[in-house]
Amino acid sequence: MRMLPTTIQMFSALGSFSDEEQQWIMQHLQWYDVKEGAMILSEGDICDAVYFLEKGYCYQYKQEDEDEKVIDLHLPGEWIFIQQSLVRQEPSLVAIRAFQDGRVARLGLKQMHALMSLAPAFLQFGRLFNQGQERLLMFDETMDPAEKYAYLMQTRPEIAAVFPVKMIASYLKLAPETLSRVRAKYRIS
Repeated sequence: MRMLPTTIQMFSALGSFSDEEQQWIMQHLQWYDVKEGAMILSEGDICDAVYFLEKGYCYQYKQEDEDEKVIDLHLPGEWIFIQQSLVRQEPSLVAIRAFQDGRVARLGLKQMHALMSLAPAFLQFGRLFNQGQERLLMFDETMDPAEKYAYLMQTRPEIAAVFPVKMIASYLKLAPETLSRVRAKYRIS
């Protein structure tokens, strides 16, 4: 089985699997092409799957009046899901939307459980649920706007090249004007 770099990323985010176990995962995935603006998960739906973003960009948001409050921005090679909704099987408070055309793989909760019953190696899927730790670090109230942006540029610089300032500002919980000032200083230093 020849793996693309994003497929390698897919498996490394999940754990360490034999070739046979990787084949089993691939057999349980459903692949979809998504168009810009397409909803992957709507607010109020129950998240019953995790999604691997092979190409394209997505974002999570909560609708507040006329504004979309950006919760997370996703790059190719990342797994996407709404943790609280998935774990508790309750309606999601946020939505996931394609920012541009892309391709995602869906691994349903039932398929995850089926894989876990096949081999103990699939218990490694639990690693997915630790993804939110970097987001907690960024918003733990000890980082000022410049530190938040510097951290973003160190860990996920592609975000600044793809997403508009307004979305990045919302994600960082900053006013767009504040982010513009921070970005100007960041470029100078």
